[in-house]
Order: sequence, then structure tokens, then C-alpha cells
Amino acid sequence: MEKRKKTEQSSISCVISVKVVPRSSKTAIIPLSQNSYKIKLTSPPVEGSANRQLVEVLAERLAITRQSIEIISGSRSANKRIKIIGISGTQQAQILGAP
Repeated sequence: MEKRKKTEQSSISCVISVKVVPRSSKTAIIPLSQNSYKIKLTSPPVEGSANRQLVEVLAERLAITRQSIEIISGSRSANKRIKIIGISGTQQAQILGAP
């Protein structure tokens, strides 16, 4: 029975678009539209440190595990597409803020 619950939870997901600004003075999430955000990070874009901080910031803000967040495209680009498992598009928009 527990497997069924995990499968049901993981079927809920959403994809957001993110423009990452590394080496910022502070960390911030700025909504651009319902599924698009500019995220300022303090880490430099070296050896994946900005990607790791991006996942940590989103996981903390959305109150989910880091494993529930996957960079599906743009891992070496400022523009990324992020899949978030366990949260619907409406929920992420409410938590992260939408204009």
C-alpha cells in the first residue's frame, strides 16, 4: 500500500522556467510569470555550485526534498527548465509568488 501512495504523490509535478543570476549579493526569487522566475544566487557558476545552490534554495522555499527537484534542461546555461515532483503548478505559484 505504501508504494501506491508514493506513486500517487510523484504523479503530481510541474515544470518551471528559471533564469539564474549567479554571483549576486543576495539570494532572491523574483516571479516573472506564473511558471517563470529569475533567481539570484550567491554561488559562482563553477563546477555546478550554482546549480546545487539553485536546487537547495527551491527545496527550502517549497519545503520539499532536494531529490524532488530536477534540472531537465540548461544545466550549463543561465536559462533552465526545472521539474518539481510532488507539487502542482498552482501550489508552486502560490509558494514562490506569481505576478
